[in-house]
Amino acid sequence: MLRTAIIGFIASFAIIAGTTHQDAQSDATETVDTATASFIVRADSLDAAAMAVDRVGGTVTDELGIIDSVVADVTEAQAAVLRLSQ
Repeated sequence: MLRTAIIGFIASFAIIAGTTHQDAQSDATETVDTATASFIVRADSLDAAAMAVDRVGGTVTDELGIIDSVVADVTEAQAAVLRLSQ
């Protein structure tokens, strides 16, 4: 059932699903957007997926070992870096 819900492509690192979480912080002089989204990050192994998330500063929230993936909370900027590292 989980496999049918996953769409996208398989690559070295593939981000294939996302849900938005808002954690925005505001300051009177500067706005820092720390909104995160939950993504499934797939790699050649579960460890490689977790290391990719750690490398960009994201947080692994769950493991999906059967598909060599992790669920991770990352910002849009961190997701962009993961997409580039495919």
